[in-house]
Amino acid sequence: MYQVDWDDIYSLLLAGGFVDAGWTPAGKVDEAVVRVYLSWINTGFHADMKYLEKNIELRLNPQVLHPGTKTIITVLYPWPVHEKIDTPLKVSAYALGKDYHDEMREKIKPTMDFIEGHGKIKPRFVTDSAPMLDRFWAWKAGLGFIGKNTMLIHPRFGSRLFIGHILTDVEIKGERKEPLLQQCGQCERCLKACPTGALVKPYVLDSRRCLSYWTIEAKIDPPSEILKLNPGWIFGCDICTDVCPYNKVSPLKTREKRFYNLINQQDLEKLFSARKQLPLTRVSKKKLMSWIRFFRTK
Repeated sequence: MYQVDWDDIYSLLLAGGFVDAGWTPAGKVDEAVVRVYLSWINTGFHADMKYLEKNIELRLNPQVLHPGTKTIITVLYPWPVHEKIDTPLKVSAYALGKDYHDEMREKIKPTMDFIEGHGKIKPRFVTDSAPMLDRFWAWKAGLGFIGKNTMLIHPRFGSRLFIGHILTDVEIKGERKEPLLQQCGQCERCLKACPTGALVKPYVLDSRRCLSYWTIEAKIDPPSEILKLNPGWIFGCDICTDVCPYNKVSPLKTREKRFYNLINQQDLEKLFSARKQLPLTRVSKKKLMSWIRFFRTK
């Protein structure tokens, strides 16, 4: 048995810039959550994101994804921009900073080195880079609740957070946070604010109507109905995040001013010249320009 004090790991994570972290014993995803996920897929709400249908066994059991895993340590890292993007042409606030995959891997390295020195197998860090139900494991680790907009919402820091996980064979000594009950109450601001009705009911997102899907993931042009309802988003969409009361009171502040200023100034030429530094590389410049031309000729 390889045991590590949670306080030692948590201190390293906070020193690296992570705002919170928790842990849970590894195992299969809860059966109730599995049923909901498979029903969502079978309904077609994942649109043409076929990767969500694949590697189901890995997605529903991290011990298959990374053999030998006994513990899942989940971390939360803040988005680079926390102000609302209120410009004619909009880019999601999460994309206005260094690619979060690279940044989080850099920040997590001291913790990974520490854990590797105490375990038998090499730990694995994933952040939106392997088939895992990220929000489920963050909830399981006591880091928030799943909101009606389907996002993980941290009671103090809101939902403008990236989620990452360390899969390791070390066992943790220390108190574990318990999963949180839903805390949206009667609020349905996110459902009412979505211009395309992508949130078909609380906790259910139809990707086929989601502006983030159409501006990032989709391989085909959006239908005219979606085009007409898009208020200017060319990469992602933050509407259901912007209206959430938990984000309005979050103490997190913008730390990446350069790209935030460029989008505020609508200096898209300079913004696109730095595409390779940003998550904007997820889509082609051709696709970004097609959205820009659409809105400029609308």
